Amino acid sequence: MRVILDANVVIAAAATRGLCEAIFELCLQHHQIIICEGLLSEVERTLRRKLRLPPDVTDDYLRLLRDHAECLEPEGVQAEACRDPADAMVLGLVAPNRED
Repeated sequence: MRVILDANVVIAAAATRGLCEAIFELCLQHHQIIICEGLLSEVERTLRRKLRLPPDVTDDYLRLLRDHAECLEPEGVQAEACRDPADAMVLGLVAPNRED
């Protein structure tokens, strides 16, 4: 199964033990995670600036994501499709006309 995880789930999986970590581990082991560069940038920015993880830990985590996920370009989404414009990239990854 192909799975798209919101950046908040990926960040929480790195920061704490709990449900998000369990979901992330399950997806890594049994499913194909779909990401995009925008999600990776958001994860990196939050881990470095807000959570202040050491650079080597952040780099290792991003490498894990890149190595075990398929990075796609999100399709364009109409502005009214989502209340939060930052979530448009997630919706663009699940666009119904995607041929990937």
